[in-house]
Amino acid sequence: MTTNSNQARRNNYAIRNSRQTGRQKVLMFLKSRGATGATDEEVSYALDLDPSTARPRRNELVQMGLAISSGTRLTKANRKATVWVSN
Repeated sequence: MTTNSNQARRNNYAIRNSRQTGRQKVLMFLKSRGATGATDEEVSYALDLDPSTARPRRNELVQMGLAISSGTRLTKANRKATVWVSN
């Protein structure tokens, strides 16, 4: 096996591990919010995650059946946003 393929395997592992950690953070935050839930904007702000990182992790939780939508509320920009809760 070449050094490049070893490095690629380590990089892939690091990416998978990072995603799992991000999912765990988002899930724990949603659980902590209870029935109030959180919008993607609120998740991003509370966890200090870039929205382009937080949304995909939340979407993974939805696909896994660990988070569901529970309505909408307004964002800081007065736009409707889905509220997510842990399932």
